[in-house]
Amino acid sequence: MGNVGAASTSVKTLLTATGKRIESKSTINGANLLGGLIIAGAISSESSADKDTADAYAGTNTTTIADLKVLGIAVGANPGANTALDLSVPLVGSVGKTTLNGQDKRLVNGAYRVSTTALRVEVLKSGLPGWVIPARESHSRRM
Repeated sequence: MGNVGAASTSVKTLLTATGKRIESKSTINGANLLGGLIIAGAISSESSADKDTADAYAGTNTTTIADLKVLGIAVGANPGANTALDLSVPLVGSVGKTTLNGQDKRLVNGAYRVSTTALRVEVLKSGLPGWVIPARESHSRRM
């Protein structure tokens, strides 16, 4: 389905006078997916989850995608949250979709979860294998 560059991931936790924080960052050094339908330079996602001394939760999501082209069209490096783009190929039609800067924040069984998926590709065309490609994800969870 494609090639992706080297990947790195980091996670750190912090304890401050105002609360607790966990941060995660994931980066890959470029991707060429679906035979060049999606091409990108460095792709990074960051997530953080905070719990303050009053037990209030907060989280942040960040995505940066350098030199992104979808179907040959340049896309900005900092797409809005949950940006969905149709993968419509001439003479074939829609073969799927890509979601940029996928963001999720939720409280699950007492744990606050923050997730950022920089680039997600879903191939949905009839007759083609169904694939979901999360090119880069970061997750933070604060209890």
